[in-house]
Amino acid sequence: AEYMGLEVIDQTPEAGRAQRAYGLYRDAVDALVSWQLASRPDVLPPYDDALLSRELALFPDWYVEKHRGIAIDNTLRGKLDALFAQIRDSNLNSLGGARVYVPRDFMPRNLMVAQDGAPGLG
Repeated sequence: AEYMGLEVIDQTPEAGRAQRAYGLYRDAVDALVSWQLASRPDVLPPYDDALLSRELALFPDWYVEKHRGIAIDNTLRGKLDALFAQIRDSNLNSLGGARVYVPRDFMPRNLMVAQDGAPGLG
């Protein structure tokens, strides 16, 4: 594992923060696309319906109910199920079913600035 440093992209110093963060986010997206273009079958576990469904279930189970303390009634569950079905369909059936590497937790608070100034995942 590579040491990524201590600086998180969304916590860059105030002076020039927005401009610098924009450039770092752009570089992070470029790195993500390069990583996805390097995808090869059978290198990582398949990002299939079962895996995507487990990841989607974290939102209502962990974030909504446990973290936010909001009970999910049948109406909300129905809406979430419909949205999750659209997400699964879009992600698993688009581009002719092409599969690419999918990073977990690719979000601002996990994007680090490496010692060489390039973006990385922490």
